[in-house]
Amino acid sequence: GGTSSTYLTFSNGSIVAGNHGVDVTSSASGTSSASVYAGIYDSVITAGGSGVEMSGTSAGGATLNQSLTVDPTTIHSDGHYGIYVHAAVSGGTFTQNLTVDDVTLSGTMDGGLTVLGKATGGHLFQNIDVNDFSVSGADVAIGIVAYGAHGGKVDQTVGLTDIHADGAGFSSIALSSVGYTGAVVQQRANLSDIAASHAGAGLILEAYAYTGATATQSVYVSNLMADDDGASGVEATARSLGTASGAPTIAAQYV
Repeated sequence: GGTSSTYLTFSNGSIVAGNHGVDVTSSASGTSSASVYAGIYDSVITAGGSGVEMSGTSAGGATLNQSLTVDPTTIHSDGHYGIYVHAAVSGGTFTQNLTVDDVTLSGTMDGGLTVLGKATGGHLFQNIDVNDFSVSGADVAIGIVAYGAHGGKVDQTVGLTDIHADGAGFSSIALSSVGYTGAVVQQRANLSDIAASHAGAGLILEAYAYTGATATQSVYVSNLMADDDGASGVEATARSLGTASGAPTIAAQYV
């Protein structure tokens, strides 16, 4: 039932790490309340794992607030991710905020910027704001997933502006809204001034609902340049599957 606050700032520095450059993890359970802020400014990070990682979990009736700001910073990663942000809720309320501004990512990565919001109970609010972002060398340059199951609720808001993604093996940008077994998942995204070049696909949008869940995805796209992408410039898929019991299964996509 306690309350805690943590504030971390790294500025005008250089990090060389065999695994993660910066790794911030926090959790809250029971009736506790926790707030965590991490800020990385004007720095250079070279990592064998993830350049920057933030993850958090909430359970029971807890309240967790978590924020990460990266502005401006250069990251080179030869591991899993350039920036990885993960939120998992099994109970309580979790609010997670990510701000990325004037960041350059390079290296050989599974994901450049990867965000996963997952609720298997409770309620997750996830806010993602990315501006002036350049990435090369990743399988998926920007991948963002909202996932709910077992009655969990996810509200995810995404803003991507002035994005330059080059040479992604699978996709420059992939957004997914996925719901299982009674979950309610909402993903809203505003994409503007996007340059997606030399990728498997420029933009992939997915909304999937299974067995009594609701998964919605609303995406506004302005000024997208998809150049020399192998499969397609834009792919959009919505699927509703499984047998519902007591509730309809709804997958809705608005682009």
